[in-house]
Amino acid sequence: MKPHSLILMLMIFLFILPIFPLIVADLKSDTQALLDFAAAIPHARKLNWNSSTPVCSSWVGVTCNLDGSRVIAIHIPAVGLRGSIPAHSIGRLDALKVLSLRSNYLNGNLPPDITSISSLQSLYLQHNNFSGQFPASLSTKLNALDISFNSFSGSIPLTFQNLTRLTVLNLQNNSISGAIPRLNLPKLKLLNVSYNNLNGSIPFSLQNFPSSSFEGNSLLCGPPLKHCSTISLSPSPSPSPSYLPPSSTISQNQKSIPNKKFGLGSIIVMAVGGSAMLFLLVLMIFICCLKRTDDDGKGVLKGKASRGGRNEKPKDFGSGVQEAEKNKLFFFEGCSYNFDLEDLLRASAEVLGKGSYGTAYKAVLDEGTAVVVKRLKEVVVGKKEFEQQMEFLGRVGQHPNVVPLRAYYFSKDEKLLVYNYMPAGSLFMLLHDDDGKGVLKGKASRGGRNEKPKDFGSGVQEAEKNKLFFFEGCSYNFDLEDLLRASAEVLGKGSYGTAYKAVLDEGTAVVVKRLKEVVVGKKEFEQQMEFLGRVGQHPNVVPLRAYYFSKDEKLLVYNYMPAGSLFMLLHGNRGSGRTPLDWDSRVKISLGTARGIAHIHSEGGAKCSHGNIKSSNVLLTNDLDGCISDVGLTPLMNFPATLSRTTGYRAPEVAETRKITQKSDVYSFGVVLLEMLTGKVPHQYPGGNQHDVVVDLPRWVKSVVREEWTAEVFDVELLRYQNVEEEMVQMLQIALACVTKQPDMRPQMVQVVKMMEEIKDKNRMSSESESNVQTP
Repeated sequence: MKPHSLILMLMIFLFILPIFPLIVADLKSDTQALLDFAAAIPHARKLNWNSSTPVCSSWVGVTCNLDGSRVIAIHIPAVGLRGSIPAHSIGRLDALKVLSLRSNYLNGNLPPDITSISSLQSLYLQHNNFSGQFPASLSTKLNALDISFNSFSGSIPLTFQNLTRLTVLNLQNNSISGAIPRLNLPKLKLLNVSYNNLNGSIPFSLQNFPSSSFEGNSLLCGPPLKHCSTISLSPSPSPSPSYLPPSSTISQNQKSIPNKKFGLGSIIVMAVGGSAMLFLLVLMIFICCLKRTDDDGKGVLKGKASRGGRNEKPKDFGSGVQEAEKNKLFFFEGCSYNFDLEDLLRASAEVLGKGSYGTAYKAVLDEGTAVVVKRLKEVVVGKKEFEQQMEFLGRVGQHPNVVPLRAYYFSKDEKLLVYNYMPAGSLFMLLHDDDGKGVLKGKASRGGRNEKPKDFGSGVQEAEKNKLFFFEGCSYNFDLEDLLRASAEVLGKGSYGTAYKAVLDEGTAVVVKRLKEVVVGKKEFEQQMEFLGRVGQHPNVVPLRAYYFSKDEKLLVYNYMPAGSLFMLLHGNRGSGRTPLDWDSRVKISLGTARGIAHIHSEGGAKCSHGNIKSSNVLLTNDLDGCISDVGLTPLMNFPATLSRTTGYRAPEVAETRKITQKSDVYSFGVVLLEMLTGKVPHQYPGGNQHDVVVDLPRWVKSVVREEWTAEVFDVELLRYQNVEEEMVQMLQIALACVTKQPDMRPQMVQVVKMMEEIKDKNRMSSESESNVQTP
């Protein structure tokens, strides 16, 4: 081999060698960077980040790529992070795409090595206490940047002009000053620079955004705000790229360069350098192609697209879309859309709803176009019949009052329909906005507008969105902003307010109770919440996980318990397809409920009571343990208003004295026990079955027992069980003792628990002894 060839290879090797460790950076270095960050930043809610557990599957808020080799996303909002982020911690995650540290207490300067991570696409730092100049070194891949509600100062960096992929830019409520640069960001959909110290005229390229995007800047002028005066206070600059020196400097530098020919050595050096750079570029492109994934996409559509080209079969949308079929999206004549199926599968998306014919998604494509995609289920016709029906729908959709079908896709395993997205929503939502699915989501979508929402979240102001208080030991990892954005459905309207089931973006389901008629102030409210946090540690009390308080809104967050309530098990679906609730399960539920109430009475002292005990407030675990809910809310409420809604369970003396006591709780539990024994509803429900409804259940039971027709009392579903009659009668006696008219004659809840346990243990021992008797 010739000497100059050896020299060339050696120089290429020496050029690539120091860069190679950066290319092969692995999960180990990412792990250490996260551990360094966690060690340097105190946090109120404990992060389970430690080197003994796997990062990708166990660490809270950490997401890795598909092969588990790199960390690509961090979501740790509202975990009580405090202090300044040290340099060379998160900034070392060179494969990071999404970083969400919003709603914490982080302060100080933001390290520029975070914003300059070349792979970074989304950065959410809102609701912290960051200060100083925002870094000018930014990833050109950024598509979402939110630093609102901080204390950043200085001017808007001119490098924002390079963020051509940016769709969201939120800088509101900071101390940013100076003029707004002439930003030409073609994909920008959301802009908010309100409540800063900006001045000068609004650039023409940004004048199409609403006035709310710029309000709170007294020295800012121009459309959509007031027109600027003839003499502008500070005109918007016409920035030239900061890396270009003045023209005079350029000409001087050009004159200083000697005009001479390059020698052979110079040519060799240039050739070696050029070859090395070319080799490095090819290598980087090859690695990026191998590891290219779309892990950080929102919603079902994007998630499926990221797996569409792999051998592993996707499990949801696009499962039938094979690689060779990705150009077979059929558009109808006159449709102006300009995308193919591959673009559709790559779009970000959210579920709009699940209907009779399948699931509907809102899909937003890269260029900002929004469409609705309906994924059909249970299609029984073949391709020919399907296409004939599509042809008919194409003709029908030409009428102005018919939603037009724009495109469709058909394969053996997947059928997709594409429609226009209609942001005004449906007639149902306009008529029933406070009663159907999507209540939380609907309110969240209007939360940033000047128009005040009329339902959930109406009192949640922008500056208070980090004030969701979690109790110690809670493992949930979301903030109030996530909660307001969640999809939801109404579970019911009770004595203290409306309960919603909210499903967050990551699939976590919680129950949110929106309180009404709260009459206490913030201090008393928080003191009661602290008490509820202690009481909820008992296994038979539904634990309160978090709460929110403002002048106009009070929200409580509980675990979602899919097994439902005792009321639904006793009275739901009494038809032929019903599965009866057996005796042992009824006793287990009732005993657990009694233990929970007894714990409340003992934990809070003699004056502590529940005040709203009924079967619909007895929730069930998956093992059918009874847990009492709505604990400790009565002291917060307008008493007469809540009193009228507990008819049937209310003790007689409460109507006269207007006072809830522990003995009135005992009475209410006695009614629940009678309800369990008889299978009858203790109060009138509109449209209810009159045979199963008794307005005064204790009086009816006493009248039947007085006539010695005790067997007539019990639920007919219990009569099928053998050897439980004696235990049923004993439980009936306990229930009747609880509903005695004189409060002083009623037992305490701890005594009720003891009596129920003795009956259960006695009958269990009796059944065991009978089973051990030898047959002669």
